[in-house]
Amino acid sequence: MRFLKFFFVFILFFNYFFNSFSQPLKVAEKLNIEDVVWGIYDIPSEKEGMNSLQVFIKIPYSFFRFIKEDDNFAANYEFTVEITNIKSDINEDKSTQEEIFVSNIDDTNSFEKTILKDFKFEVSPGKYSVRLLITDQDLKKSITQTKEITLKNFWIEKLGISDLIIYVNNDSATGTGKNILTSEPNIDVDYNSTLIIDYYIFNSNPEKNIVLNSKIVPEFYQDSPVYEEKETISDTKNLIRKKVILTADSIFNGPFVLKINAESDEIKVEKEMKFSLLWENFPITKVDIEPAIEQMKYVLSDEEYEKTSLMNRDEKSEFFDNFWSEYDLDTTTVENEVMKEYFKRVNYSNQNFTNQMSDGWESDMGKIYLLYGTPDKISKRHNLIPPYETWEYNNINKRYIFWDEFSTGIFKLKSSYNIKKGNGD
Repeated sequence: MRFLKFFFVFILFFNYFFNSFSQPLKVAEKLNIEDVVWGIYDIPSEKEGMNSLQVFIKIPYSFFRFIKEDDNFAANYEFTVEITNIKSDINEDKSTQEEIFVSNIDDTNSFEKTILKDFKFEVSPGKYSVRLLITDQDLKKSITQTKEITLKNFWIEKLGISDLIIYVNNDSATGTGKNILTSEPNIDVDYNSTLIIDYYIFNSNPEKNIVLNSKIVPEFYQDSPVYEEKETISDTKNLIRKKVILTADSIFNGPFVLKINAESDEIKVEKEMKFSLLWENFPITKVDIEPAIEQMKYVLSDEEYEKTSLMNRDEKSEFFDNFWSEYDLDTTTVENEVMKEYFKRVNYSNQNFTNQMSDGWESDMGKIYLLYGTPDKISKRHNLIPPYETWEYNNINKRYIFWDEFSTGIFKLKSSYNIKKGNGD
């Protein structure tokens, strides 16, 4: 068992460093629209009968083509957003230019450093085609993508809730302090940051009060809110801005549902959004040492695991430190990269594999992901009966098959076998 545990930790370490150093810079990958995150939002306007169509764009530095200028590297780009409504004969566009300067060559290929752009149009309700155009001003090369949105008529509906805008505050990756995300995302955020869900309540008759109830519940345990706020709103304005502010201390990792209900007289409106949250770089402390020890059971021997059940909190903390220090294969750094990678996988599993029966790390998919990381190949056949997935790992020559036997969204490990025959098979 000791050898098996070491083998698992070795695979963990190998995968971490292999993935870290296997991402070479390729000029041909520049101007890849898949690197651009942009969202379109329907916000009520204070102008009667109008809407505010807002577009937010987030682009990593790795997207841009930088040119060396003296001691710096520069990129020169133009961003254009064009909106079109054929029925009402509306065609508007707005553009802005951006020159980006960095002194460190590593920043030119950074996914963490980003720039943010936002565009706002005051338009009437209806269906719009929104086109994003990004142009490299030096090469005169462009990419474009189009999305569609239907803007509600809030003034006719009298009471309404806007689209939800999600951003991260105090994020060191951005100079503006905001990291705009699209709606219904998988949200990865550093535990030192604050997650904010921003939205507007619209009331065509400000003389009438609004009873507002917002809550966040785990997707599979909806009777236990992790956040809840109830209030009665009395305001002289048609538009009231609201925020849900979340920190790593107030909400844990996993899939959640945000539910917003607003009521005025006999009018009721609802808004619901599913999202999955992952707090990154969360330190293992004595406060959460007990679940951390429990989550280590896949890399502990049976004897070690049984002993931990008899330990008090201080003893578990000491055991935790001693165990991971044994596998700190790079003592030149402050961080224990293997430990960090393991608990990053725990968080990812809770974010993606949690179901009504168990937390993600305890599921069959979670166990395999904790031990071996991201598969080299995933094949999904969710349209079949029963739905199934196969995961392949080339470095251990294994293929794992997961079945959702009762079509409940719970995938169980059905079988595993060698991808290639031989090697003792």
